[in-house]
Amino acid sequence: MKRIIFCLSLCMAIATLGLAQSKSDARAKHSGEILTKSRKIDLLNQIIPILLTKKQMNAILGALEVVNAEVEKTEQVEFDTMAKLEGELDTTIQAGIEKNQVPPKAFTDKLARTFNALEIHRQLIMGNNIEKVRDVLNATLNSGQKAAAANAIDATYFDPSLKPADLTQKVKLDMYIRVVLLDPRTYSMLTEMFKHASN
Repeated sequence: MKRIIFCLSLCMAIATLGLAQSKSDARAKHSGEILTKSRKIDLLNQIIPILLTKKQMNAILGALEVVNAEVEKTEQVEFDTMAKLEGELDTTIQAGIEKNQVPPKAFTDKLARTFNALEIHRQLIMGNNIEKVRDVLNATLNSGQKAAAANAIDATYFDPSLKPADLTQKVKLDMYIRVVLLDPRTYSMLTEMFKHASN
């Protein structure tokens, strides 16, 4: 059951090939759809062996609805923040291209501070969302299911800084939540699984 999720590496590799710059929008779109299907295979490999009941799926879906709403709010804040920079970005780029002016340090420092602040905020939201889902898992899954989820993936693959002594069940379960349950594709797929579940 313990598998490295290779699809993430594949996505990054294809991105470096400049797929987004493909002259064929249809081909790029289709490639993205195939990658999404590949990622769904990864997710199914991590979700199905947990043997979730319909009641448990419903509880998890409820938690995911809450955290997805938080993600939407976060993305809106990020968009609004970046939109305020666009005019200055355009002006600075134009000056660099047309007048050979190096982007001012004050502006690049401003960009760095802005994106750093956004990243900190995103990590705080991620931490809160993991905690909300973990509370539901702890309340609804039995000990065997929680152990299976905690051992479903290699946490050090996603965070090489983790040491063996750090790998408590809580740390591993949190990584499972972050990588699997909070994946944007999980909610829709788990919704479909819920419809077909018999128990």
